Amino acid sequence: MSQDRALRQRFGAPLTVLAVSLCVLLPTTTASQPVTLDDLFGGESLLVGDKLFSDWELVENQSKAASDPLTTIVEGFIAGTGLVGLLFDGVTNDSLLATGNELISFTFRFKVRSLDDLAPIKDVGLALNQFTSHDVLEVSETVFEEGGIPFVDSFGFVDVNPLQTSDGVEFSPRETIEVQKSIVLGGGFKFDENGDPVVDEEGNLVGATSSITQLEQTFSQVPEPGTLGLLALGVLAGLRASRRRL
Repeated sequence: MSQDRALRQRFGAPLTVLAVSLCVLLPTTTASQPVTLDDLFGGESLLVGDKLFSDWELVENQSKAASDPLTTIVEGFIAGTGLVGLLFDGVTNDSLLATGNELISFTFRFKVRSLDDLAPIKDVGLALNQFTSHDVLEVSETVFEEGGIPFVDSFGFVDVNPLQTSDGVEFSPRETIEVQKSIVLGGGFKFDENGDPVVDEEGNLVGATSSITQLEQTFSQVPEPGTLGLLALGVLAGLRASRRRL
């Protein structure tokens, strides 16, 4: 009996099935299982489609607020062919809320790797889907080569207003990138219809609450060869139809 056949009978699969990439040996959560930033900083990772989000690191946290930004919930999603993303939920755990002179200010970093060599990453997008702002609200991001060399200047939102709540950048396809994100959120104070500050019975300013309900991060990939083939067939079919009309 050959060695390969013996292995098949013992394990029920070819030996090659037993070869496991080191990346999947990490504590990995699928896209349908949300985790907190604290979990991710503790060593967990997220697998969304064929994109692995790993090596999460808290760079700095200068927050001065009752809310804890590290309890922000992170969940992966897949939107159509070639687009995966992360949703940062700042309200479920009251993690991205600031009132009055409170301030949320922290920076973190993570790695994004395409497990499919034929579908490298070609852009990064940011969108503030839901938020309330009475003071400073900034989200900025820098993209690095694997190993720490930045190749995309910082982009994002500064002094957010309702007309500018999305941003993104394209680059030459890469299998692995590193992303560093900074979030700053100030509380602010209430004002009346005349623009005057609202005070309580003791003459103290009344704080307003600012929040980031949902921050969306997306990553697009280069179309796979199968998709490109279908597009080429469509173009050829169109050319043939045009010739027939002539």
